[in-house]
Amino acid sequence: MKHVWKPEPIVGENGKEVEPLVEGEVEVDLPKYVQRLRYLKQAKIKLSDQGEVDAGGDPLEQAILAVELAEKHIKKVNLTVKETGKKVKSVDEMGYLPECEAALTEIGFLVLNGPPLGKR
Repeated sequence: MKHVWKPEPIVGENGKEVEPLVEGEVEVDLPKYVQRLRYLKQAKIKLSDQGEVDAGGDPLEQAILAVELAEKHIKKVNLTVKETGKKVKSVDEMGYLPECEAALTEIGFLVLNGPPLGKR
C-alpha cells in the first residue's frame, strides 16, 4: 500500500515541540499486515492481547532493523534539508545525511507498525 510520509514536529525530551530538519515527502510502500507481523517477530517485538506493540528486545537492534526496513520500502524521495537547502532525492543519500537519520528511523517504525489510524 502506497503511503506518503511527511516530516512533522515532534515533542522533545523537555516537552517542547521540535521542528524536523527536513521538509518535503517520501513515498513508502507499506507491507501487508502479515509481513509486518514477520518484521515484528524479527525485531523481537511482541503484541499485547489488545494488539498493541510491546517493545521488549534490544532498542538498538530494533532501530537498525527499522532503518533497514525504511531503506527497503522507500520508493521515492523528495526532501530538502532546511538549514542548507540541499535537495535529497534518494534513500541512499538519506543514509549519509545526519539531518535524515530521524526520518529514516520514523519511516522504519511506520513500516513495522503501519500507518496511524485515521491516516490510512
